[in-house]
Amino acid sequence: MAGGNILMLTEDRQRLVEAMVDKHCSELRSRQIAELRQVYSAMAGRGQWKSRLNHKHAEHMRELGTYIAKTYLEAYEKEGKVLDNNIIPVMMAKITYRLNAETNDRALKLSEFSGLSTEMESLLSHVKSILEQDLYIKMKSAELDRKTDQSPARQKSARRWRSRQAGARIRRSATANPPVSATWRSPSPAGP
Repeated sequence: MAGGNILMLTEDRQRLVEAMVDKHCSELRSRQIAELRQVYSAMAGRGQWKSRLNHKHAEHMRELGTYIAKTYLEAYEKEGKVLDNNIIPVMMAKITYRLNAETNDRALKLSEFSGLSTEMESLLSHVKSILEQDLYIKMKSAELDRKTDQSPARQKSARRWRSRQAGARIRRSATANPPVSATWRSPSPAGP
């Protein structure tokens, strides 16, 4: 019952969300571990292989965090609740708990991967920051939508604000941490 009170979801809905997240995690787990092993195999004996593993894992955790946030948002919507400043920190705590648990699981199942490195902690912090920004943007966007129902001038202002926020988030994401695909190239079959 404590989880239902904390997130302000009914107890049944909270259990359903947690079951959906558990199921999604178990479906992703083997694929993600295989991808990490593939990165390690391709990079073994070369410089920066640990960094490549960390970046790949960060991509996986962003995918998982996005799913968790989306699942909770849908649950709130189904219960007719509005995303606010009280809900976002609780959602981020749930996301952080799950990302840490999955990172620890990967470290246990893949000896070459260490979820405790400074770089990995920094990458996970960046992922959580992006997810939190997305949630606040969605909250503000929903607030503006509710307000813009009142006047056409406000609708135009709200669209401009959402556009600027989305552009800023994309720029921050692209400059702070380029995706692995932008920094890593597969080894060519012709040689090293």
